[in-house]
Amino acid sequence: MLLKYAIKEFLDEKRFKNVSPKTLSNYKHTLEQFYTYALENEKIDLTDITQNTIKGYLRWCMEVRNNRPVSLNSKLLSLKIFFNYLENADISGTNPPKKIEYLKTDIKIHVPTDKQIREILSYFRRLKGRDKTLYSVRDSMMVVILVSTGLRLSEMLSLKWENIDFQTGYMMIFGKARIVQGIPISERLKQELLEYRIYCEKNFGQLPEYVFINRKGEPMTPDAVKNVFKRLNKVMNYKDNAISCHKFRHYYASVLVKNGVDGFSLMGLLRHKDISTSQRYVNLFSGDLRDKNERFNPLNGLDI
Repeated sequence: MLLKYAIKEFLDEKRFKNVSPKTLSNYKHTLEQFYTYALENEKIDLTDITQNTIKGYLRWCMEVRNNRPVSLNSKLLSLKIFFNYLENADISGTNPPKKIEYLKTDIKIHVPTDKQIREILSYFRRLKGRDKTLYSVRDSMMVVILVSTGLRLSEMLSLKWENIDFQTGYMMIFGKARIVQGIPISERLKQELLEYRIYCEKNFGQLPEYVFINRKGEPMTPDAVKNVFKRLNKVMNYKDNAISCHKFRHYYASVLVKNGVDGFSLMGLLRHKDISTSQRYVNLFSGDLRDKNERFNPLNGLDI
């Protein structure tokens, strides 16, 4: 089968399986880019594709597109899923990327400092107190909920008022892979959300369906949120350590771990599918090992 028809069949199958638009877009982008690379190298049939073809494409992405290891691993994953599908569907008798290992990546998680978080909250508090516009009140609430829950961008934007149970202190989150999960909300966050809900009801004449909306009462887009933080970084002059939605998630995780939350509890709160992802945070932020060694070292209780 020609590679372009195999790609079309794979994407059609994923649409039929109702994968998320973001996942489908990632598959489409990688496979179309891979097809262009293969075509330029005169490889148009599935039988033309070898392990060296896959490696050549990844090298091209690294050297010409300047892709980093994380991006390269993401593209390799898409190719593995694509060829696994072809193999399982008896469309292709070979699976070129099957034995290609992922690239090693440095584990670097940039976390906002406590000072930055206080500066940001103080900035929005002043802004909200001065003009009470939808943007100032909404953006302030956005920062508060990110700090308090570590929501992903998609989770935050899909949050509806009906998903928040103020009596039980839980809200339902629609996470990755369309998994629905309840997470607790603190009393302080509950109070902030109640005040924000009252503001929205007065501002729009009725309560909008979604928690984070634009001036028309429609749900915010990912680009709109990114623009909020783009403006914030400019105002706060954060150049080397710019703030983004996902960095609040890192901050949330780091504070929990530093205060003694274990890996399994963190896994539930962050809605990770794999404990290894949560353990990464634990390993990075489990406090000052030197301090713990000093406090609990076996020699402390021995007479020498």
